[in-house]
Amino acid sequence: MICKNCGIELQSGAAFCTNCGTRLETGSAAPPPEQAPQNYMPPQQHDRQPIYPPVPSFPIITKERKKNNAALIVGLISGGILLIVLAAIIGTAAGRMFG
Repeated sequence: MICKNCGIELQSGAAFCTNCGTRLETGSAAPPPEQAPQNYMPPQQHDRQPIYPPVPSFPIITKERKKNNAALIVGLISGGILLIVLAAIIGTAAGRMFG
C-alpha cells in the first residue's frame, strides 16, 4: 500500500501513514453497531414522583446552636473586657514613662 499524500510504501491494513499521518482509505467497511440482546428490556419510567418531606424555608435553631451562640457572646464580651484592661495598663505605663 502506498500513501497518496507523501508516496511512502506502508504495511497493508494500516489506517494512517507513518510518515505524514494522513488517514488512509481501507477496503473494509466500519464494523456494524452493537445490537441489544434479544431478551433486553429498556428501563421503565414511572409516572409517580418520589415523595420527599417538605423542606422549611427558615433555618432550624436547635438547643445546641443556642448554646454555641451563648458561648460566642460570652467569649466576645470577655475579649472586649480584656482589651479594655490591657489598654488601661499600657496607657498608665506610658503615662509614667513620658509624664
